[in-house]
Amino acid sequence: MKIIKPLDERVLENIKGKEEIIFAESNYSGQLENYMTKEL
Repeated sequence: MKIIKPLDERVLENIKGKEEIIFAESNYSGQLENYMTKEL
């Protein structure tokens, strides 16, 4: 998946009901985790 915004419904389906989500990122600032946290 290459498009993050707007948040794809498939992402929401995959993480719905999960107790914990681990973000593996290659950058120091954790941009994806910050974005996902704000959107969810």
